[in-house]
Amino acid sequence: MRFEHIISIGYFCSVAIELERKGFREASFPFDWTITDLDTVTDLIAVKFENLFAYRQLFSNEVPPFNIVGNYKFNILFYHDFKQRLDIKSQLKLVKIKYTRRIKRLLGLLNSQDSILFIRYISEESKKKDTQQKINRFINVIKKIHPNFKIILIGHQTAKLNFKKNESYILGFLEVPKGKKDILARDFFNDRNCYKKFNQLVQYPIGKRIKNLFYYHPKNFVRQIISYCILAKRRLEKIVFWLRRER
Repeated sequence: MRFEHIISIGYFCSVAIELERKGFREASFPFDWTITDLDTVTDLIAVKFENLFAYRQLFSNEVPPFNIVGNYKFNILFYHDFKQRLDIKSQLKLVKIKYTRRIKRLLGLLNSQDSILFIRYISEESKKKDTQQKINRFINVIKKIHPNFKIILIGHQTAKLNFKKNESYILGFLEVPKGKKDILARDFFNDRNCYKKFNQLVQYPIGKRIKNLFYYHPKNFVRQIISYCILAKRRLEKIVFWLRRER
């Protein structure tokens, strides 16, 4: 299925990292670099992110190398936006400016007719029943705003989830093994089965993908272009070989 935009909705930053690494991430969105419960994603979109950075709702906890700032009302954690040894208030203005851009970008797409694919990683601690309820709630809220969307779920137990009412909005489940000495699969696209299934399910404009790769990873982009050229040359040689055999 073809999509014009692919957007991470958490629950952690590896989703955005993996999309970026493979050329599927076109820009920054509000949930790319945060730790979020899915209900948080739904609530924030529903209220158009109002009071996300209300100062009285924020708290900080320095865990080097991070200064983790959270919003206790919305249950969201910012790991990458606030510097260590500086208070929240002194940094809040710049962070709000950055997130205002990302929020406007997301809300603008939700107000468009463009097809959107959301990617959600299901965390290990999530209970099956709670996860199903949260995903159904997310779908019910989003389809009223922007019905032209699908969602892909990634995790270790996604195949055990069942969605009868909103099944048409679930594009697929991608099962991935945990990383070594980890409870998560942070580089899940390194799993061949996961990446293969993703490419079978998702069609994304090749021009945008090339542009994304060049913007975020210019060195890797050149390497991939070379590898694509080599692959194309080999395929062409095979075609020429078989055509000559047919004569």
